Amino acid sequence: MGLKDYISELKKTLNITDVISSYVSIQKSGKNYKALCPFHNEKTPSFYIYENTQSYHCFGCGANGDAIEFIQGMENCSFSEALTILADEAGMQPPDFSANSNPELIRYSDDMKQIGELFVNNLKENTPAWNYLKKKRDLDPVRCREYGLGWSTRSDTLRMKERLTVERLRELGMMNRYDKNMFSERLIIPLKDRYGRLLGFSGRSLQDGEDQPKYINSPQSEFFNKSELLFLLDRAGEQIRQVDFAIIVEGYMDALRLHLNGIKNTVAVMGTALTKRHVDKLSSLTRKFVFVFDSDEAGKKAVISSFNQLKDGINALVCELSGAKDPDEFLRKKGIDAFRRSLLKAVSIEEYILDHIKTKYDLTREMGKDRFVKESRYLLARARKMKNLSLFEKLIGRLSELTGIDKKLLMESWNRIKTGQSHPATRGGGTGNSVQYDIQSEKLNPEDELLILYLFHPTTRKDIEEIFEQYGDLAMENYQRFFKSVRVDFEPDDSTEHLPNFFEKQKIERFFRQFRRYDSPENFPRIISDCQKMMRKRHLKRELKKIDLKMKEEKDDQTKAKLLTERLRLSKEINQLANFERRPLDGRKQP
Repeated sequence: MGLKDYISELKKTLNITDVISSYVSIQKSGKNYKALCPFHNEKTPSFYIYENTQSYHCFGCGANGDAIEFIQGMENCSFSEALTILADEAGMQPPDFSANSNPELIRYSDDMKQIGELFVNNLKENTPAWNYLKKKRDLDPVRCREYGLGWSTRSDTLRMKERLTVERLRELGMMNRYDKNMFSERLIIPLKDRYGRLLGFSGRSLQDGEDQPKYINSPQSEFFNKSELLFLLDRAGEQIRQVDFAIIVEGYMDALRLHLNGIKNTVAVMGTALTKRHVDKLSSLTRKFVFVFDSDEAGKKAVISSFNQLKDGINALVCELSGAKDPDEFLRKKGIDAFRRSLLKAVSIEEYILDHIKTKYDLTREMGKDRFVKESRYLLARARKMKNLSLFEKLIGRLSELTGIDKKLLMESWNRIKTGQSHPATRGGGTGNSVQYDIQSEKLNPEDELLILYLFHPTTRKDIEEIFEQYGDLAMENYQRFFKSVRVDFEPDDSTEHLPNFFEKQKIERFFRQFRRYDSPENFPRIISDCQKMMRKRHLKRELKKIDLKMKEEKDDQTKAKLLTERLRLSKEINQLANFERRPLDGRKQP
């Protein structure tokens, strides 16, 4: 039995309600169950268990997942350890996590390895990739080959077909729609899992400015998921465990150069911020992360997005490199010793985000100071929850320094509120009455409502996807693009990380402000139905316009009569749909 089938069988054997009730007290709530969330402090239950999907979701802190992820969070353990705990509970033989546990995975990895060797052998002197590494990146190509880097030529299509069938090459994602090598004329970077199994490739174009993507990756598959893999984790894992901290960078070349300079506790995310799955993998090795992301605006956003994925108990720092856009450039300009000195100056991720938040407000005005302090509270809450009093004091001191408000007053304000709340509810623009006003006054279109539910309430996703499949062409363009990409280019659970690819910053902040309105799962079916009716109404109005155009052009009286009958039918349905129009907050949480 493969691991996928094993997990499916385990979930059938164990009920998630029984698993969670062994850790916390639960109570019936309609068809579901609710409890005080074990992952953040709260007085009113906002943690819901859904037996029909065997999942849980907290509307306070955003924690969600299945029984395995619950055990990982409660026991602070790895995926394999959580699976072993549940297997013991179910009376099942624990799965074998050795390299030979899944024959399909081993065959997949072995076939990819054959192709990888072909690419590595292509990396020879005077080839474009060799010259790029040596002359443009100032890297030793011989050492890069040791890390599995290679070069793909146009003739590799034939060479791959000599080793594997075309059908198998398609399964591995190595062929484009014309059955040609999709990585042709690109520098090849191998993508491996924690155990060194080759699962995919990333190919970099060496011709900057060409009308083609700089990087292309192997397509998502059963075994290759970019949001789960960390570049060089196979080489960094043991070193991370030994030194007890992980350096996390954005780019392949950043990680590679650090490894070649002896900093081998480094991994790279692959063109995205840190995901929940990345955190699970790293937190089984260490509870200390150091982010060294690019110095541009995208890098800053990636740090903040990564913070949203951190578990409580993980200490994270941010190292800013002055005078360079990324670690690769910094090391080339200033050397490894300067990099080590910069690491010593790293600040907590909470301090880093606090300094980022301050740029959003005019701190010369009282309103700006008030909103700044309110939006910063989730950072203070996390520091207190982690019992990091030194960090808490530092954040209070920084707030006082930036606003001119006395530290004692800030502390008194904090003690009065006693929030202890987690970040998702506040990251969109603060807490307190000012946000409640925003929530109450903002008008949402059906696309907004459906997307907010989709992002924060996994149980609604299937119904919402069906609505967009039916009426997607009537939605605004960015919503259309989002729903065409989800499950194709990224997983639904990772959706929030990809929002900047579809929506402007203000829109994303609006989603995070508004999600607190939707805390009653029993209302979700009606909300979705309302939105579907509004989309249906758009569809009917469009059909009405088409009929009007046809009637203008139609000469035949009989055909005109049929069109008129159809027009009356559509008008009647539109009027019926108009009657259901409701107040903005009807069926949702009232602020």
